Amino acid sequence: MSTPVKWNNPDGTRKPCTVEGCSKPIQSRGWCSAHYTKVLRFGDPEGSSPKRLCPVFDCNRPVAGGSLICGRCRQFGWRYGLTPERTKWFLSPENRHCFNPGCSATENLHMDHDHSCPCQGSFKASTRISCGECVRGWLCRSCNLAEGYLNADRERILGLLKYLDLYA
Repeated sequence: MSTPVKWNNPDGTRKPCTVEGCSKPIQSRGWCSAHYTKVLRFGDPEGSSPKRLCPVFDCNRPVAGGSLICGRCRQFGWRYGLTPERTKWFLSPENRHCFNPGCSATENLHMDHDHSCPCQGSFKASTRISCGECVRGWLCRSCNLAEGYLNADRERILGLLKYLDLYA
């Protein structure tokens, strides 16, 4: 595979980096490998601008290039098929609680999703990705286990509530 003509001189050699004073050959997008790495890490080929930090609450990891959030938060969003904005919303402190109205837990939270969603056919160990439409919200470990054991079956859950009203 030949390299693009726009980065090559007429004699076939690589043009120099577009950063003033740099004579290294272009690696990607007009920069040498050192300057391209700085663009990815800091958003600036000189690396002189301060690092942008992830806007997700209490994350404080650097944001690379043109990304809106850091790699770890982006991985969380990818896993559940969330946009960066929705990822920031789920990870914000006011939303980091069990979404069960009868529970006030804020620790040991798990992302709940609808297991009957058609995308669940691809939600397996090798890909670990969801469509994003089946994500419901955070549940604490106890609520998540209870919901899982009851298979999100409304009749079973309502029946259990009636049972508790009668015998508790």
